[in-house]
Amino acid sequence: MDEDTIIKQLTTKRLDHLGLIAGFLKQLRIAERIDEFIPLAQDDRTKSTHGQRVVAMIINGLGFCTSPLYMSEQFFLDTPVDILIGENLKAEHFNDDALGRTLDALSQFGTTKLFCRIAFDLVKVLNLFGSTLHLDTTSIALFGIYDVDECDNAPIPTYGHSKDHRPDLKQIVMSLISTGPAGVPVWFESHDGNCSDKTSFHETIKEFK
Repeated sequence: MDEDTIIKQLTTKRLDHLGLIAGFLKQLRIAERIDEFIPLAQDDRTKSTHGQRVVAMIINGLGFCTSPLYMSEQFFLDTPVDILIGENLKAEHFNDDALGRTLDALSQFGTTKLFCRIAFDLVKVLNLFGSTLHLDTTSIALFGIYDVDECDNAPIPTYGHSKDHRPDLKQIVMSLISTGPAGVPVWFESHDGNCSDKTSFHETIKEFK
């Protein structure tokens, strides 16, 4: 084999800080925990699980956060997917169709329920529970047009008291409960953009209990 052939066979992929993120996700068994709650039927066309796809979205979000969902596959072309997420996995296994099906499955299961179950498991395993809980809300401004009729039980973007200081934009409200000195989140849910803390706090505490 000549030198030119050897050079052509060499490829490089960028790990950067993504190795730290992937290592922490593996240590916490995030993919496996999600797959326990939302298993994906395996066939010849299925190469990745829902849990692995969520891990891919987390890595993508923390590595190239301005990239839209349909660009995820391109983001992973230059990264060692088999090392970051799982053996025999490639960038093509995390295209927008696969990620979209996973997002649909998460929505059907219930994002608040899934987040709460995983968060409670982790704070117990890592001994991060505190003696008190802190509840607060924030608003997230949204751009574009949304067909709310197609989203069952989804928060409705509308005008409200903007904590983003963008009263000109529609928004949704995010409610979060955290615990411990590290402020680890153990409950997350979203509300309509005009939701009032006076009303939502009572409902959130009731659901949390």
